[in-house]
Amino acid sequence: MAQRVLEPLAPDFTLWRLPAGSPWPAAALNAPCAFLARTEAEVSLLLPSSVPGPAGARGEPHWRGWRVQGPLAFDLVGILAELAQTLAQAGIPLLAVSTFDTDYIFVRAAQAQAAEAAWQAAGWRVAGA
Repeated sequence: MAQRVLEPLAPDFTLWRLPAGSPWPAAALNAPCAFLARTEAEVSLLLPSSVPGPAGARGEPHWRGWRVQGPLAFDLVGILAELAQTLAQAGIPLLAVSTFDTDYIFVRAAQAQAAEAAWQAAGWRVAGA
């Protein structure tokens, strides 16, 4: 990857937890950006906060997200690890999601500026910053 760039996502996300076996919420399927995960223990989804969450779901609001500018080749190693290590050194917890093309990092909105500053100090460029 020639240039290490993070692209900010929509201003605010909410992480939702649903009971195991819950169907995929229709709102998530129609959202402009959504991350869905299903395991035998739970169903989790990450949605822009402007999208209403499913009835009865437990929500954790106020997450900010960034996309690693890509697509990233499958033989690249350490991208997500570097981003995570930078945040760990700054004492910032994260939520990571990977897709076919790239990686996404989410932190609590209250720590978004500190996360961007840490990444920039580590040599990453944050688009629009």
